[in-house]
Amino acid sequence: MTLLKVFLSPLITERALQVFEERGIRTVTDFLGRDLEELSQENALPLSFKDLVAMKRHMLVKLSSSVKNGRDLLQCGDSGIVYLSTGIKRLDELLNGGVYIGEVTEICGGIAVGKTQICLSCLCTTAVKQANVIYIDTSCSFSSTRVLELIGQQNQSEEEILNRVKHCACSDVFEIFQVIEEIRSCLDKKSDVFYSNIKLVIVDCIASVIYPILGGNQIDGHSLMVQISQKLKILAVDYSVAVLVTNNVVSGEDGKWLPSLGRTWSHVPHTRIILSSENHQPDQRKAALVKSSRLSAPSNIKFYLP
Repeated sequence: MTLLKVFLSPLITERALQVFEERGIRTVTDFLGRDLEELSQENALPLSFKDLVAMKRHMLVKLSSSVKNGRDLLQCGDSGIVYLSTGIKRLDELLNGGVYIGEVTEICGGIAVGKTQICLSCLCTTAVKQANVIYIDTSCSFSSTRVLELIGQQNQSEEEILNRVKHCACSDVFEIFQVIEEIRSCLDKKSDVFYSNIKLVIVDCIASVIYPILGGNQIDGHSLMVQISQKLKILAVDYSVAVLVTNNVVSGEDGKWLPSLGRTWSHVPHTRIILSSENHQPDQRKAALVKSSRLSAPSNIKFYLP
């Protein structure tokens, strides 16, 4: 019988596990047998009804027997959706919960619009919930000082939280290939404690390593871009990881901002957001959901950077 603590500890807080135990919910079977609507009304439980439904779906996907046909596979995939909060309430609402495991989510925007801030906020929220994060940094954007500011006051030590984050500085596409292969190898072997608990992989910024290999006489550049897109998708889908990438924007014919890297790359993300700043309020940003395999697009929200 699978213990609830073992199965869900990377996804929910220790406080939530404690409340479950106090209510006699110690195993997955105990949880699946409870009325989720009634459970969500527990004042001491820091989880919403939507969170509980997502957890139940995750359990059913992971513990059910193998699917038998394509229709069952589709239904099983739809029911296995689990997300990671970005740490920004309005942005989570736009994404219907946050960054989804098993998907590639792309945040596009100009220089200093807040792409890295969102990545760091998502990193902190995930690490605080005791899941591990790999941050692939192509433009020296990572700041441990900023991470500590975003973490704030927690019941865990700063060292504990930072130990759940691995920073990888990559200067070209081949170094990213090495990092991705290392992640996949460790997950396949199940020999590394850190990698076995990875829930989020961030690439900030993908354009920095792809721009240099495109154009001119570098005929292999397009092929390399296709390869990295395939590797990121495989990492997300086959290894149940949320992949969050940032990208730059270019001006379109009508003056609107478009994601860079062209049409080939446009098919890579499952979800794409374009960020822009509000001139009259320096800290306010506009997020436009322009592509999603799950949600109605386009849609827009305004929010403040953390």
